[in-house]
This record gives sequence, C-alpha cells and structure tokens, in this order.
Amino acid sequence: MSEFIVASLAILFALGLLGNLWYARLARRRMLQRWPEALLLVNQQGVIAQCNQQACFLLSIPREQLLQSTLESLFGPQNLTIGAGLVRLKHAQGIPLHLQVSQWSKQRKTFLLRLRNLSEAEVELPDLRQNAKLLQRSALDAGIAAWSWDPASNELHWSEEVFRLLHLDPHSFTPTYENYLALIHEEDRDEVHHAAQAALKSPKPYSMEYRIARGDGELLTLLEHNHMQFNLDGSLHAVWGTVTDVTERLRLEKRLNLSSLAVEACTQGVLICDGDFQPLLINPAFCRMTGFPEEALLEPGWSMLSHSRETPEDSLAALEEHLGGERWYGELWLHGIKGRSRSVLASRSLSRDEAGNVEYRVYICTDITQLKLQQEQLQRLAYRDPLTGLPNRLLFDDRLLQSLQLCERQGKKLALAFIDLNGFKAINDTLGHHAGDRLLCEIGETLLTQVRQSDTVARWGGDEFAILMPACGEPADVLERLDALAHSLRQTVHGDNDQQLPVSASIGVAFFPADAANMEQLLRVADQRMYIAKREQSTLCAAGPDNTETV
Repeated sequence: MSEFIVASLAILFALGLLGNLWYARLARRRMLQRWPEALLLVNQQGVIAQCNQQACFLLSIPREQLLQSTLESLFGPQNLTIGAGLVRLKHAQGIPLHLQVSQWSKQRKTFLLRLRNLSEAEVELPDLRQNAKLLQRSALDAGIAAWSWDPASNELHWSEEVFRLLHLDPHSFTPTYENYLALIHEEDRDEVHHAAQAALKSPKPYSMEYRIARGDGELLTLLEHNHMQFNLDGSLHAVWGTVTDVTERLRLEKRLNLSSLAVEACTQGVLICDGDFQPLLINPAFCRMTGFPEEALLEPGWSMLSHSRETPEDSLAALEEHLGGERWYGELWLHGIKGRSRSVLASRSLSRDEAGNVEYRVYICTDITQLKLQQEQLQRLAYRDPLTGLPNRLLFDDRLLQSLQLCERQGKKLALAFIDLNGFKAINDTLGHHAGDRLLCEIGETLLTQVRQSDTVARWGGDEFAILMPACGEPADVLERLDALAHSLRQTVHGDNDQQLPVSASIGVAFFPADAANMEQLLRVADQRMYIAKREQSTLCAAGPDNTETV
C-alpha cells in the first residue's frame, strides 16, 4: 500500500510542476503583447502563431487575419535565418521594413521577428529612458528584468526588476558592466565576458545561462537574452536585453524529470486521464499488464478496467459511476490483449482545478493475479482433498452444519451416508499405491455422476467417502438411490497374471431428524451403520443393531 501512496504523490507533484511551467509560458506571451516594438512569433514553416498590437498596426492587418497568414504571403519567399535584413511588404506599395530574426524556443522550433520602419524617425533609437519605463512595466508583469546600454555615452540602465532580482540597492550600487561581471560565478565569468565581446561585432542576438551571486549571497541561475542594433554605416548603435531568474524553473524541471522517472520506473501500472476521461499518460508497466502498445491505449473511448472478469465497462466514465469519493481503493479487473484478464488492486485519485472541476484522474494498478492464484491454491489445500479434488472433512462439516440449520428451519429431511470400499487394501498391497490412487479417483468421479447437483460428495479419509443429501425426500427413495449407487461401485480390478481383485462398497445411512437431532449424533449414527454393513458383508445399513435393516 505504501508503494501506491508514493506513486500517487509523485504523479500529483508532477502535475503541479506542469502547472508552474504553463504559468511561466503564459507570462512570456503577455510580455510579447506589451512589448513596444512590432513582434511576430512564427514556427519553422513561417506560419504566424502570435503577434502583438504593434505588429497589426505596422502591417495594417487585423489580428484575426494576421494569425492566419504566413511570412511568404506578407513578404514573399523567406528563409528563416537568425540575423537582420530588409524585407518589402507585398501590399502597401512594397514599403521596406527592417526585419530582425532571433530564436524564441529551440525545443518548439519557433522564431521571434522584430519589425520596424526605415523612416528617418525610426532609424534613430527611441529615448532610452522611455524605453526603460516600458521595459520596467513588462518586467513587473512577467517577472523579467530589462536593461539597455548606450555605447556613445557608455550609460547602462537597469530596470527596478534587475535591482530587485539581485537584491541590490540602486542608491549604493552603480550598474556598470565591470560591477555586474564581478557578481557572476567565477566558473561562468570568462564565458559570459567572451560571449558579450563577440556579440558586439555581430547583429545576431544571443542567449545564455549563467550563475550569479545575489546581494545576500544566494546563488541564482539567470537566462539572458541580448539584442544589438547597428547603424546603417555598420557601427553599434545600442544594446539591450533581458535577464530572467530560471533557478526555480531548473529546480522544477529537475523534480519533474525525477517524478517522470519515478512514473516510468514504477512497477505499478499508471494511467492518467483528463476530466473528460481522455488518456494523457500511460507508463510502461500498464502497457506490459495489458499487452497493448502505448499508442493504442492513448486512443479515447476505451475502458479496460471493470468490476467484472468477463466483460470490461463500456468506458471509463461508466466505471467511474461505481467509484466514489476523491480517492478510491479496491479490486478491479484489467482486461488485456486476446481476452486475458488480470486481477488488480487499484486506486483512483482526483485532481481538481481552482473552480473545483475534475482536471485529472489518476489510476494506479498493482497486478495481484498471482496472489489470487496462491489464495485459491491455499483455499483448495485447506478445503479439498489433494488426490481426488473432492471436499475434505473441513468443508464437508461446514456444508453439513449449514444444511442441518436450513432443513430445520424449513422442516425438511436430510440424509448422511458413509461409504467404505471393500477390497481396497488388496489392490494397494498387490498392485501398488498408484493403482489404489487411480481407483479412489475413479470412485470419486462415479459418485459425482450418481448424486444430485445439490448433494455433496467428500473423501472422508483412506478408502472412505461421505455423501450429504439435504432435502432428500422420503427415506425409501434415498435407500433406493443408495442401493443403485452401491451397484455402480461394484467392479473387478485386473492385475498381473490374470489376477481379479473385486471391489464393492458398504454404506451406512442416517436421517435427520429421525435418527439424530444434531450434527455430532448424525455423524456417529451414519458411521456406526457403515461398520454394521461392513461387518455383516452387506451393501447398505439404514438401522441400528436393535432394528437392523440391511440390504
């Protein structure tokens, strides 16, 4: 059970980490919308995925129409390469624009495009102080610190978020390149410096991660994006960029990887669905338990879990109708390939959003098929004769007690017969125990074919058998059936050298309530009458010594 709890906590923690990463992505998109320049976010095929209001204004195209466009439809055939250049609009008399391309996400293969007019007013950099205010507003909203540097005046401007991020006092700390470089971790300092110097000679923006010491001594990991702007004569005009604290993100990603590793390596089958029962994640153990590949199990609309061994539920939604509460534990059947079914100990946990709606459903299944088989084997050993498979004394006594109580309440008769085989010892001594075992199994099968479905045949021990006949009817009918049964047991076993070894049966029978008022008396009377029949070499005894009735 502890493995279930550990696996459940790991999965729920992973879901929380995914939520944090989603919020960070949303903050970046908000910053894109508030950026003062015209920005386009495109994929590798040149399809526009995001745009801000400034881009719509610059291109004179409504947002809805722009989001359905491609770079080729706006500027003609384009190759997405990182750098800067001139493009001409296919509409609006072919107005020339300055285009700078930088990579937005390596993993998603998306690019950020910055557009501006080439008028004289736009060639010169807007007032750095005003830019700093705009960057500061974006930084406060998205948690991103912005900075800018004017090479002509060598002025470096930090937004308030940079000071806050580094725990530095703007009144006592002078933001210079040298002072900032001194804060960077000594193992990363040279790499940062060389990258910065190389970037001053190239229009290509660059990004890098490095460690830096905060004012209170805590070590942070920052992600820095830098952009260079050059004049038409090729001289450096301005540099600006952003720094983001990714310390927590890296920590979350590491924990997410660990949680994902725990799910992948978990020996229990794990299935995670959304609120509409659409499968989102299935680990390798679940695939092994069902025999199906992951892609098949991720298809919507199936259910392999059910309360019935014979047939699965129509859907997970149908199964959920039988499960209650935020957490559910119990036994279910997992239906796999080619109709194979496994007994599983399952847990189901719900994860809800802020509105209280079910966001995720987590199912964890432990295969207990072998445990069930072992339980059945132990039960069989406890209640069944290992040789014939018939009920043993323990199971027979239990059924006898229940039948007596039922017949007493209903006012019906019950018969108990003991059967002893005559000639069995000679077969064991002459032909061996294997032959004797085969004979006992044959006798057991014969008895089962001669009794009613409601009767119980048990091996009492050695060469003795017992028959329980609840609601047996009139004693005369019982004696008639037992006499026919005794004749069916009579046979001759042939041994070596044409040996003929006869086998017959002696039967003693007692009736409830005529002969006994409880189970102990009934067993004793039936046993005594069996020995009377055996002593007198008769087939059937249904009365005591004072009133002997033998056949």
